Amino acid sequence: MKRKEQSKRVSKVRGTRKRRSGTVTDHMRGDKMYETMVKTSVDGFLIADTQGRVLNVNDAYCQLIGYSRDELLNMRIHDIEALETVEQTTQHIQKTIERGFDRFETRHRRKDGKIIDIEVSVNYLDYDGGRLFVFLRGITERKKAIDEIEMLFRLPAENPNPVFRLSKEGTILYSNPAGLPILADWKREIGQDAPDQWCQLVYETLDSRMKTEFEEKIGDRTFSFVLAPVVDAGYVTVYGRDITKRSLAEEALRKAHDELEMRVQERTKDLRQATEELQAEIIEHQKAEDALLESQKDLNRAQAVAKTGSWRLDTSRNELLWSDETYRMFGIPKGTPMTYEAFLSTVHPDDRAYVDQKWQAALRGEHYDIEHRIVVTGEVKWVRERAELEFNKDGQTMGGFGTVQEITELKAMQAKLEEYSKHLEQLVEEKTEKLKEAERLAAIGETAGMVGHDIRNPLQSIEGAVYLAKEELKSSSETQEKKELQEIIEIIENQTHYMDHIVADLQDFARTPMIQPRETDIQELTNEALSVIEIPEDIKISTTIQENLPKLIVDPTCIRRVIVNLIENAVQAMPNGGKLTVKAFSEPEAVYVTVEDTGSGIAEEDKPKMFTPLYTTKAKGQGFGLAVCKKLVEAHSGEITFESEAGKGTTFKIKLPLSKKAN
Repeated sequence: MKRKEQSKRVSKVRGTRKRRSGTVTDHMRGDKMYETMVKTSVDGFLIADTQGRVLNVNDAYCQLIGYSRDELLNMRIHDIEALETVEQTTQHIQKTIERGFDRFETRHRRKDGKIIDIEVSVNYLDYDGGRLFVFLRGITERKKAIDEIEMLFRLPAENPNPVFRLSKEGTILYSNPAGLPILADWKREIGQDAPDQWCQLVYETLDSRMKTEFEEKIGDRTFSFVLAPVVDAGYVTVYGRDITKRSLAEEALRKAHDELEMRVQERTKDLRQATEELQAEIIEHQKAEDALLESQKDLNRAQAVAKTGSWRLDTSRNELLWSDETYRMFGIPKGTPMTYEAFLSTVHPDDRAYVDQKWQAALRGEHYDIEHRIVVTGEVKWVRERAELEFNKDGQTMGGFGTVQEITELKAMQAKLEEYSKHLEQLVEEKTEKLKEAERLAAIGETAGMVGHDIRNPLQSIEGAVYLAKEELKSSSETQEKKELQEIIEIIENQTHYMDHIVADLQDFARTPMIQPRETDIQELTNEALSVIEIPEDIKISTTIQENLPKLIVDPTCIRRVIVNLIENAVQAMPNGGKLTVKAFSEPEAVYVTVEDTGSGIAEEDKPKMFTPLYTTKAKGQGFGLAVCKKLVEAHSGEITFESEAGKGTTFKIKLPLSKKAN
């Protein structure tokens, strides 16, 4: 790295600075304030003679270079200088003695062998054989921050600084958003020619094939521009940076140095005042460095907030440079040397081949914008990577710049969205099926109502005719013919009652139940239901009614019909005899009635359809009984359920809420 003299940023102090050695020596020896300031300075400081021997050094430089004070007092400047040879260092010292002042950047070698960047400010005073007063500041971190900021120039559209492109004729081909205000100051638009002096710069840059750097004031702002020639394409890419604050600071610094030069030339100031001015300069430099470090911190904060890191790849050196946020995202200690292979090892094993395939394709010029998983201390994260690679004229990859964004939360949201979508589809299917079922039940109900109405009238006529026939037979004499007629009439009467029962079920299912609730004793209702049913002798009856069972406000006719229907079904399920168990009990919120039989039970495939209209497992029946029971119970805000096991029997349970409990 070449030493960069700061002649463009600070005023040079020309001529030899001479002081009366007796006066200076007196101040050096007697000014405790000077000694205190140097000793407590955050910057390194040393005094050397004209041969480069170190005569004095402060603690700050000892910490920076890694040597003790005693070790440094036995060394020369060329022993720690890493950029210049011994001859070059000797020539540089002589040049500084002639000029009286110098300021430059160089590199020093620490005791541990590490090379660090140093900013040097040196003054020569002609006393005691000549002395060099040297202030030294480590700028390694600052240069690293500048390098990371320069990495952002690789993505023009995302660059916060102006970036635009000019053709070899000076035509404005492109500008990112940050460059548009400059075009406005030029009163130009994309597609128009740049100002004349810019057209000349573009021509000279392309002709020389070298980068051109300069500063220019545009409006009330000062910019530093770099013109990078792309000779093969015939255009120049311009990278700008707003250095208004820096220019103002440099202007202030130049004025301070001019004032210092004047005072030195006049030789009217004593060493204390010179030291105070030097300390003021140190403070200004510290502020500038603090501002730069703060900018780096802001960049790191911005990347942390956006969960977006950046990286830079040098394929010739197989070196991968990561930003702080990228290190944090991948769970790798900051500063750890990285290579492509090291990065690939952090990728989830199932995604590793895919990532490598995409990267190899990118090296051949394909677009690189992928999503994949990484494993960080056992935790799986999702990231999105985008990159732009650089190729030479032969198509060989020179390097690349890219960004990495953590999208773990986004992936989780996408997964939830897919889950919600599937759930919604399932709900739609369920609602559709229910709607179809509702339409089917409505059609059945309408048909049942019509059939029930049309059958009810003929049934009433048949019942009347049967009654008259029975009365007529009573007055006739007892004969075999009369006996046969009575048996026929009894069959007709039984079948008429059965048909009437079916009609009642049809009509009850077809119409909305008209509930007429009143205070009802469930125990009495259960006993009445048992009394109206003829139960065969081979069926044993067991009833268990809880004492002090709460009375309910229900329609007794509806509930009695439900219990009767369930008991009849239980009896029909036990053609060869069995046990019928009826129970009634209460819990804090409801009263329960259960009807249990020991019949053959209900097959698993029949269970989902038990309350479906027109579905029956009996040889004789229309399949409306349980459907009507369910409708009547639900009209009381209740529930009817059942449990059944093939070969062991079935239990139906009616639940009636106590919300309308009688006082």
